[in-house]
Amino acid sequence: MTSDTPSSSPTLGVRLARSRPDLSAKVSPAQLRVLELLLDGHTEPQIGEILGRSRHTVHDHTKAIYAALSVTSRVQLVLLFSAPR
Repeated sequence: MTSDTPSSSPTLGVRLARSRPDLSAKVSPAQLRVLELLLDGHTEPQIGEILGRSRHTVHDHTKAIYAALSVTSRVQLVLLFSAPR
């Protein structure tokens, strides 16, 4: 999940998103939750299950994230957040 609990540490996706507030600020809060899960390696259907959203809604969020961050693939997305500033 994307939320922090006292017994768990943030996921890699959450840590990557937080490490680049300049990029994370370009997406809505709902898109940020999808972004964190994409960065964790989840598929769109898995993200839909986790968030209780349809795969179509998740796909729409994914397209909006790609557009906001000027990427065209998941690989580019991960590289963008993994690259040193």
